[in-house]
Amino acid sequence: HPRTKDGKLDGEIHYCNLTITIRPERAAGRQRETMLHEVMHLTAFVAELKIDEDEERFITRTSPILLEILRRNPRLVAFLLAEEG
Repeated sequence: HPRTKDGKLDGEIHYCNLTITIRPERAAGRQRETMLHEVMHLTAFVAELKIDEDEERFITRTSPILLEILRRNPRLVAFLLAEEG
Protein backbone atom coordinates (compact mmCIF):
# COMPACT_ATOMS: atom_id res chain seq x y z
CA HIS A 1 0.00 0.00 0.00
CA PRO A 2 1.20 3.54 -0.68
CA ARG A 3 2.96 5.02 2.35
CA THR A 4 4.18 8.45 3.34
CA LYS A 5 7.82 9.13 4.16
CA ASP A 6 7.02 8.59 7.85
CA GLY A 7 5.77 5.07 7.04
CA LYS A 8 2.05 5.80 7.48
CA LEU A 9 -0.41 4.37 4.98
CA ASP A 10 -1.95 6.79 2.48
CA GLY A 11 -5.07 4.64 2.30
CA GLU A 12 -6.62 1.68 4.04
CA ILE A 13 -9.33 -0.84 3.26
CA HIS A 14 -11.78 -1.86 5.96
CA TYR A 15 -12.68 -5.32 4.74
CA CYS A 16 -15.42 -5.87 7.33
CA ASN A 17 -17.65 -3.23 5.70
CA LEU A 18 -15.88 -2.86 2.33
CA THR A 19 -14.95 0.80 2.77
CA ILE A 20 -11.78 2.71 1.97
CA THR A 21 -10.23 5.51 4.02
CA ILE A 22 -7.78 7.95 2.41
CA ARG A 23 -5.59 10.36 4.39
CA PRO A 24 -7.21 13.77 3.82
CA GLU A 25 -3.99 15.75 4.30
CA ARG A 26 -2.45 14.24 1.18
CA ALA A 27 -2.46 16.18 -2.10
CA ALA A 28 -5.59 15.66 -4.21
CA GLY A 29 -3.67 13.85 -6.97
CA ARG A 30 -2.12 11.48 -4.45
CA GLN A 31 -5.54 10.84 -2.93
CA ARG A 32 -6.95 9.85 -6.34
CA GLU A 33 -4.01 7.56 -7.07
CA THR A 34 -4.31 5.97 -3.63
CA MET A 35 -8.08 5.52 -4.02
CA LEU A 36 -7.64 3.64 -7.30
CA HIS A 37 -4.86 1.56 -5.72
CA GLU A 38 -7.15 0.58 -2.85
CA VAL A 39 -10.10 -0.08 -5.18
CA MET A 40 -7.89 -2.53 -7.09
CA HIS A 41 -7.03 -4.31 -3.82
CA LEU A 42 -10.72 -4.40 -2.87
CA THR A 43 -11.53 -5.85 -6.29
CA ALA A 44 -8.97 -8.62 -5.74
CA PHE A 45 -10.47 -9.32 -2.30
CA VAL A 46 -14.06 -9.51 -3.57
CA ALA A 47 -12.89 -11.75 -6.44
CA GLU A 48 -11.27 -13.99 -3.79
CA LEU A 49 -7.81 -13.69 -5.33
CA LYS A 50 -4.77 -14.56 -3.25
CA ILE A 51 -3.22 -11.47 -1.67
CA ASP A 52 0.58 -11.58 -1.74
CA GLU A 53 3.64 -9.51 -2.63
CA ASP A 54 3.04 -10.01 -6.34
CA GLU A 55 -0.41 -8.45 -6.02
CA GLU A 56 1.02 -5.42 -4.23
CA ARG A 57 3.75 -5.03 -6.84
CA PHE A 58 1.23 -5.38 -9.69
CA ILE A 59 -1.20 -2.86 -8.18
CA THR A 60 1.53 -0.38 -7.25
CA ARG A 61 2.87 -0.43 -10.80
CA THR A 62 -0.41 -0.50 -12.71
CA SER A 63 -2.75 1.78 -10.74
CA PRO A 64 -0.95 5.01 -11.83
CA ILE A 65 -0.97 3.79 -15.44
CA LEU A 66 -4.67 2.95 -15.32
CA LEU A 67 -5.45 6.33 -13.76
CA GLU A 68 -3.52 8.11 -16.53
CA ILE A 69 -5.38 6.10 -19.19
CA LEU A 70 -8.69 7.13 -17.66
CA ARG A 71 -7.62 10.80 -17.40
CA ARG A 72 -6.54 10.94 -21.04
CA ASN A 73 -9.63 9.19 -22.37
CA PRO A 74 -12.85 10.79 -21.13
CA ARG A 75 -14.80 9.08 -23.91
CA LEU A 76 -13.58 5.71 -22.63
CA VAL A 77 -14.72 6.63 -19.12
CA ALA A 78 -18.12 7.74 -20.44
CA PHE A 79 -18.45 4.48 -22.38
CA LEU A 80 -17.52 2.38 -19.34
CA LEU A 81 -19.94 4.23 -17.06
CA ALA A 82 -22.89 4.31 -19.46
CA GLU A 83 -26.07 2.70 -18.25
CA GLU A 84 -27.39 -0.35 -20.06
CA GLY A 85 -30.47 0.09 -22.14
